[in-house]
Amino acid sequence: MIYLRKVAPAIEFYKKAFDAIELRRWSNDDGSVHVAELMIDGTLFYLHEEVTRKNELSPEILKGTNIAIGLFVNDPYTVVAKAAAAGGTELDPVTDYDYQYRQGYLADPFGHHWLIEKKLDYHFVIQQVIFFLPTFYLLTSPHFMRPIYQLMNEAIYSGLPVSFLYSQKNRQP
Repeated sequence: MIYLRKVAPAIEFYKKAFDAIELRRWSNDDGSVHVAELMIDGTLFYLHEEVTRKNELSPEILKGTNIAIGLFVNDPYTVVAKAAAAGGTELDPVTDYDYQYRQGYLADPFGHHWLIEKKLDYHFVIQQVIFFLPTFYLLTSPHFMRPIYQLMNEAIYSGLPVSFLYSQKNRQP
């Protein structure tokens, strides 16, 4: 549940930023939104008006947040750019990390932090290594690099996982 001072503006932001779909809403007597049920790419979540008696407060009241909401997407670059254009603030640019995730970090206009991410597949990692391999090839002995290069090519074209490359029984002498 995402707690907010005012739910209605957040509904509109999440629609623009993340293509959220509003499924239902529950309103207060004064017409303000108390709870909204939304979906982003098949994932259901709720926006809720803050409840001070239960200490369920928005980042605006807390002057900070203690969580980041992880959102897995196909294209983090596009989603972060779209969220920034809708009024979010990019905190960290989208970056490929060595733990095989592409991640960008942003804050929505209401103070909630979002980690927009994609798990990178093995083929991406292998392609990155092969892209830089010619540089290493020139700097090292051709007798050493040739078997590794051949092994990596075989892995890419056969669809084998990266673990194949590190398996002792499959290494060439």
